[in-house]
Amino acid sequence: MKSNEFNQQAVSIRLAQCAKSFANGTRALQPLDLAIHPGETLVLLGPSGCGKTTTLRMIAGLEFPDQGGRVFFGDEDVTALPIEKRGVGMVFQNYALFPNMSVGENIAYGMKIRGIPAGERIERVERLLEMVHLQGLSQRRVDQLSGGQKQRVALARALAMEPRVLLLDEPLTALDAKLREAVRSDLNKLLRSLGITAIYVTHDQGEAMALGDRIVVMERGKISQIGTPQEIYYHPANDFVADFIGAMNRVEGIVAGNRLQLPTGSLPLADNGRNEVVQGQPAWALFRPEDVQVIDITEADAHCVRGRLINTFFLGDRTRFEIEIGVERAVIAETSKRGWWEAGQQIAIRVLPEALVKMAPRTDKEAA
Repeated sequence: MKSNEFNQQAVSIRLAQCAKSFANGTRALQPLDLAIHPGETLVLLGPSGCGKTTTLRMIAGLEFPDQGGRVFFGDEDVTALPIEKRGVGMVFQNYALFPNMSVGENIAYGMKIRGIPAGERIERVERLLEMVHLQGLSQRRVDQLSGGQKQRVALARALAMEPRVLLLDEPLTALDAKLREAVRSDLNKLLRSLGITAIYVTHDQGEAMALGDRIVVMERGKISQIGTPQEIYYHPANDFVADFIGAMNRVEGIVAGNRLQLPTGSLPLADNGRNEVVQGQPAWALFRPEDVQVIDITEADAHCVRGRLINTFFLGDRTRFEIEIGVERAVIAETSKRGWWEAGQQIAIRVLPEALVKMAPRTDKEAA
């Protein structure tokens, strides 16, 4: 099972006006159009109830779109086909392994049902075990495996049938933090080497950023933004995406010249050609904590904002600050500098123009 076996089968996926309503009247998914490129890993990201799992199940054939919706694999309309006829492999959060079977038997189960000869099944199982770093565990019982090993077995079983599409529904959620990071790294390498079309559902932003070629951010059954991890992070399309992806500072002030005037200093206006702010009018700026430069108050100049440190959190590789600057919300800043800070300490911050994610006029609704 070499990578080119999957590359030859990599298929595009297209959802056309796919909506989903359930019998109780719940509208889980608004009509959406989505195109997935052959061989890419697309991540569906969003909070609980946003429609990401419903979208995945619709691609799988476990749910069917409302009338008028269509699902295509390449040029083939698979809208009416059930999961067993779509050529998809699925990996679930709860592994869904057979407890009465060995590792090898779990991986080979689908091949046995399909009538693949025993010799070929054994050979393919061994190749898959090597691929997921479980060599020599074919005869081990499933209940003797760790959580990370079980998830690797589930992945190998999904790949055993050489699916056209790999679907992963929050597969790492049940793992502890350190193990999740290790399995995520292995999964990332595997997906890149296979070149198979994969759709990955998660509410974890770190997973989405690490694994996705592109990310689909969903909110209330609709797509808020589609883009690369960098596009989503640095150029959010709207307030929901900006606030959902990572930590974000939102600071309000008055536009004065090429600065945003605040009670204790000013910020530069972003020179990105997308400003809609008006001189003398209220506006807000968005910027990330890691883009805030923390400066000793004795070194503050006219381009700094002065403030008071109200909280510090030592996180090992960095320190996080909460800084009061005379506006409604405290500014969150992060630094890798070594030092000692105390609540109540006077401090200054600086944000460069290129670090401003977005600037926009404050609306009457926001002012209220």
